[in-house]
Amino acid sequence: MSEEFSAFAFELADASRKIILDALGSFSPESFATKEDNSPVTELDMAVEERIRSMIRKRCPDHGFLGEETPRDLAGRELVWIVDPIDGTKAFISGMPVFSTLISLAKNGIPFLGLMDFPALDRRLFGRTGEPTFDGGKICRSRSKPEKPVMAVSNPEALTASERRKVKELRSLASFCVYGGSALV
Repeated sequence: MSEEFSAFAFELADASRKIILDALGSFSPESFATKEDNSPVTELDMAVEERIRSMIRKRCPDHGFLGEETPRDLAGRELVWIVDPIDGTKAFISGMPVFSTLISLAKNGIPFLGLMDFPALDRRLFGRTGEPTFDGGKICRSRSKPEKPVMAVSNPEALTASERRKVKELRSLASFCVYGGSALV
């Protein structure tokens, strides 16, 4: 079962990547709307999510769907696909290649596979519960016990005051911090 769903997650990411890369040359930075939470959304976000959603409905009609941009379809579903069509929309709009498509599958509310696809960087990370995470074909590894860690965090503007205090506390423990990596951090 897990192998079949993993292969399907790659198909979904391939479809997303094609739509995004085909649109990159003609996308206008002014073509976005602002959602209620003050975050931007583009027509491309909507097109990618709709394509992924339709592929899931066709292949796995009994699965639920939780998307960033469209209504939830969860009603009593054991398996639910969770999708953010363009994570890092602000970066995308700004022409920075650190945006991604996020795809995961959860069983009874617990994710067991996840994929991050960075189309503009030709990079894909994938992992499943109990197995190594892969960046391309290579196993991801963390550094072994650095004296002082390095911190990378997306733009803290979107964080609550409480979250910003926590980031500041963590920052005091790091040797340096990189801000604004969007979906890549």
